[in-house]
Amino acid sequence: MIFIHHGTGVEAYLSELLETKKLVVPEYKNLNVASVKDLVSNYSKVWPVRDGVIVAGALDQVRSTEILDILLKSIEDPIPNAPELILWAYDLGSVPKTIRSRCGEKYHYQYETQNVHYKDAERLLKALKDKDILSLTLILKNVPKSDVGAFINGFMEVLLDHNLVGFYEDNLRDIVKTNSKAHMFSYFLERV
Repeated sequence: MIFIHHGTGVEAYLSELLETKKLVVPEYKNLNVASVKDLVSNYSKVWPVRDGVIVAGALDQVRSTEILDILLKSIEDPIPNAPELILWAYDLGSVPKTIRSRCGEKYHYQYETQNVHYKDAERLLKALKDKDILSLTLILKNVPKSDVGAFINGFMEVLLDHNLVGFYEDNLRDIVKTNSKAHMFSYFLERV
């Protein structure tokens, strides 16, 4: 059975997969009529490669039904001993049902390793150290009101990563609880 691999961790999965398997042809990344015809031609051959794979995606970014119809035929009638066909997409829901109904699916999740506000929080720490009120104000101004708690959590992550735990104060925890942009502004402006 052919599987469509998808999700936030799909690229990491493919990298790991290709460490144990061998591409018989370069990965098909920009799927157009010519490349899919080439893919079908290569998938219709028996290759003398052990653990050989053909990788094609992202299926969810193909906008032409003609392209996917060409692929559909080869999915329906795979030949024995052909290389394994690995199809992938970021968003499985955007892959046409005609393709999805003929394939299995495997979701690959990737844990977020850093807070989404980490880079801005790092810039904020630099502005505080440099006593740069303008930069500090611009950074804080761009934090959406709904993200104040997440931003402060990102700032605390930066403090931990830079071994500046002593910089952390209970007031930061209170700002996370209240989610108040005004409190966040006044807290950081007092530190400059």
